[in-house]
Amino acid sequence: MTVVNQDAAPIRFEGAFIGVLLSGGALAGMAQMAIVPALPQLGTHFADGGDGTFIAQQVMTVAGPAIAVGGPLLGWLSGFIGKRNVLLITSLVYAIAGIAGAYAPDFWTLIFSRILLGLACGGMTAAGMGLLADYYSGPRRDRLIGWVSVIGGGGTLISLLAAGALVENIGWRASFGLYLVGLLMFLVAMPAVPRIPAGGAVAHGGGGSVLPAAGYLVMLVILSIVLNMIAVQGVFLLHEEGYTSPTVQAIVLDVMTVGTMIGAYAFGHLRPRLSYASMLALTWALLGLGMMGFALAQGIVAISLFAFIAGLGAGLVTPSHQSAVLGVVQPSANAKAMGFALGAIFVGLMINPFIVKPLREAMGFQSAFAAIGAAALVGCAAALLWRIRGGKRAPLPAH
Repeated sequence: MTVVNQDAAPIRFEGAFIGVLLSGGALAGMAQMAIVPALPQLGTHFADGGDGTFIAQQVMTVAGPAIAVGGPLLGWLSGFIGKRNVLLITSLVYAIAGIAGAYAPDFWTLIFSRILLGLACGGMTAAGMGLLADYYSGPRRDRLIGWVSVIGGGGTLISLLAAGALVENIGWRASFGLYLVGLLMFLVAMPAVPRIPAGGAVAHGGGGSVLPAAGYLVMLVILSIVLNMIAVQGVFLLHEEGYTSPTVQAIVLDVMTVGTMIGAYAFGHLRPRLSYASMLALTWALLGLGMMGFALAQGIVAISLFAFIAGLGAGLVTPSHQSAVLGVVQPSANAKAMGFALGAIFVGLMINPFIVKPLREAMGFQSAFAAIGAAALVGCAAALLWRIRGGKRAPLPAH
């Protein structure tokens, strides 16, 4: 079976190869979420008289900055040692660092293992997306990019359910066993990922520049700040409005995740029909409507509906910008560019609390959500104006 990119070397086990590339999204989602059900018990275990809740939150969130650093850094390194080697090494480190958390003798050892996990996750995702861009092009590449996000959302949901069952029946340490999926990826990738790079090329010594994609990366940071509103701030708004049940709160977040998966799937069908400006306008519109509704709606059903709408917009963000970035950088910079795109998403996630805090203190959670939603709708109007004034002639970059 041949690949879409005619410059690429033939793939012997293409089904397994595609499976490895698409699995990166799921493993990235698991990096932080697989231990969420274990956090209360974990915090109690490591508290030693301190603030167990704060300790547990640190254990969960420290992987995020590590992913933001690991993506660009190891994406750049793949230009020297090859994407296949980076993918194999990082998938193995992902498994080892992940399971190490179950045996960490103290808090700082656990934190170190989580940092290693995040770095490995960033490199694995950058290398995997770089390989996808090397071997596939055009509409098929865009569909596969969308499926990475779809499977990432599904992996997050499944890992949460599996971790909950493991914690309940075995204990908090058992949830770390889910990270052994990295070993499975390593074993499948060994025969599935071709040893000869696309076109028979050797490593490119760090690859080309990512500067042509700078505008898309900045926009990705801004969008990430908004799309993470419900994930980061939503539980607090729900609690403020009287929805204090963790189960109810989890259902709302799950509904948004389903919306995100559908939005990512839809990208592959929308991509050939919409310019970048049109896609951006649609994304901002869905995010803005979702945020405004989430803030102002009454009743959990209505709130969940608007969370779903916001999820549709969130699902378009990553694949549309990954596709745009890949369209403007040199092929030798694919992995590095995907690393920067991954980093941009996590930078937006980390900035979100600092943006929302002054708004929340000045006007309250509900008004802060509404203000962010209104800003997103302004972004939609700006994107539509851009399309009318010239963005119409600027489709997502050709492949």
